Amino acid sequence: MRNLLLPIALTANLFAIAQTEVRNASYTFAGGVYPTYSVVFNGTDKAAVEKFFKDQLKPISADIGGKKEVMSIGTRLPEVSGDTLRVFVKADQVKGGKDVT
Repeated sequence: MRNLLLPIALTANLFAIAQTEVRNASYTFAGGVYPTYSVVFNGTDKAAVEKFFKDQLKPISADIGGKKEVMSIGTRLPEVSGDTLRVFVKADQVKGGKDVT
């Protein structure tokens, strides 16, 4: 029985670590404070996260801009809304940290 519990415990621990937690939050962007979804990415940097989201938003948006954050205008997300949206993405990383929010 003991030999069976160790692999089960290790497997359960790996699944717990691998899951991404999405939290509702409020965040300050260039245009004001907006409700957001916050996610922590481990083992990456701020530039890589912003580039990933910019690449994902480019084909579904009319325009992409912003200096301090990625802002897509006229974004079509049919799963969210029948109308176009404005999507803001900003990555924050503590200096010397391994996590990006």
